[in-house]
Amino acid sequence: MASQMASQVQDGEQFKNSGTSIYQSEYPFTVFTGPSFAGGGDYNADGDNYDFANVSSYHQATLRSAYVTGIFTAGQFTAPTPGTNGNEKSNQFRNAPFVQSNVTLYKDTRLTERLNLQFRFEFYNLFQTATLTITRARGICR
Repeated sequence: MASQMASQVQDGEQFKNSGTSIYQSEYPFTVFTGPSFAGGGDYNADGDNYDFANVSSYHQATLRSAYVTGIFTAGQFTAPTPGTNGNEKSNQFRNAPFVQSNVTLYKDTRLTERLNLQFRFEFYNLFQTATLTITRARGICR
């Protein structure tokens, strides 16, 4: 009986596979300051604490390692003159892309008329691509 089942497992169909891959391009974001006017933010003193700084360049590092060490240079943002808005435009910076691949390998084997056996291997984020995004950051330009 055991040898008969072993031969049925070996004689079954070949492995099949299925999978999905997702690639989402870079999502835009805006750098802003959130502290109050007294805390060094709210540059135009309107009370909403969501103000943009002056930007000298919209260049940002795009290497994946830059999301750990910093994607902006030190002098890229400066505080505008008190009582005025900064010159930054909305959504000019980009997060890293999102990439993920999932794969399933499986083999179906019929043991008896009513009994089936399935060997299944599932791999999530097969290439182990890290998701690097700036979801929320706070800073003060001084």
